[in-house]
Amino acid sequence: MNLSVTVAEKSPGIIVVAIEVIEQVITTLQLHLALEQIRLSKAAASLGLFKYDLVNNQLEWISVAAA
Repeated sequence: MNLSVTVAEKSPGIIVVAIEVIEQVITTLQLHLALEQIRLSKAAASLGLFKYDLVNNQLEWISVAAA
């Protein structure tokens, strides 16, 4: 992430701040695409999933119908 701070020379007391977020946007879009691909693959294969709770040492099965 790039941060740019500029003091406006012709307008005393004004500071301009700009943050470049393109890398964050690209990463977020890639994550959403990957999650959608997993969702579609899971649905096509008629799979459910297991959810494991480490704190309570419990395993839960989530079926396709519930997902």
